[in-house]
Amino acid sequence: MIIDRDAIEHRVVYWMANYYQVNGIFIFAGNIDPPENDKLKTQKMTFPYAGIHNGNGFLVYPGPKPSIRLKVLRDGIEDYWYLTETARLAKSLKNQQEAKQLLNETRSEIFVDPHYFNRNPEGILAYRKKLAEFIEVATKKK
Repeated sequence: MIIDRDAIEHRVVYWMANYYQVNGIFIFAGNIDPPENDKLKTQKMTFPYAGIHNGNGFLVYPGPKPSIRLKVLRDGIEDYWYLTETARLAKSLKNQQEAKQLLNETRSEIFVDPHYFNRNPEGILAYRKKLAEFIEVATKKK
């Protein structure tokens, strides 16, 4: 969840968490106190085992003002809901095949493994739209 990384990395983690059935996501220093006098430090933060990273742990800035990272994380949490709702609907006999196919395709459409994933944000947006359309149609059939 480092600020120097592309936003897609902050979002795709929820797709992987759903696929690998991870029970939670830990954000290091997510509760860090704001810097003195509500001013962000200009030097990089150092961590003994992870090197130097800008803004590690800052999700809300003084004000309080949400970061883009926090908004991307929110979108990832919503993506996770879409995936779990599709899985829930897969348990019904009417939607089982289509839902299972959608869920199985996430691996090839969004990511291969934790190191290789689609870096084009349009991939997630297009697939999320597919999930939303499926959920909408499936819930109307009930």
